[in-house]
Amino acid sequence: MTERTVRVPETVTPEEYQELIKGQKRGNKYHVADKADRYSEIIGRLFASKLEKRRAEYLWGLQKAGAIAGLEFQHEFILSRDPKVSYRSDFYYDAGLPQMVIEDTKGMMTPASRVKLAWMRSLGNPVTIIKDGDW
Repeated sequence: MTERTVRVPETVTPEEYQELIKGQKRGNKYHVADKADRYSEIIGRLFASKLEKRRAEYLWGLQKAGAIAGLEFQHEFILSRDPKVSYRSDFYYDAGLPQMVIEDTKGMMTPASRVKLAWMRSLGNPVTIIKDGDW
C-alpha cells in the first residue's frame, strides 16, 4: 500500500473550505446516534439517545403490564421563576410509592446537569440516574 500526500494550502477561502468538507458527515459533540436508532416504533416518538429509547420502551412495557402508571416523557420542573430555570426529566411515573419516580438517562454528566440534579434533590425531588447496563 502506498501513502498519498495531499498538499493543503495555508489559507483557504470559505468557498474552498465548503468544497473540501462537502459530503463529509458531521458528527455530534456528544456522539448522539442517528435518528433511525433513536426512534421508537413501539411508542412512536424520537428520543435523545439510544439509552433513553431503550429505557422508555422498557417503562412503556411496564405500564402496559400495569406495574407502573402515568408515564410521562420530558416532565418539566420549575426550579426558579426569576430567572426562569427548569429541569426536564426523561421519565416521570407512578410506581405505587409515596412519591412519583423521576428518572434521567445519562451517558455523560455535564456540570449543568450536576447542578440541576442537586437542586432537585434539595427540593425533595430525588432523581434516579440511569446509565447503560444499570437495569
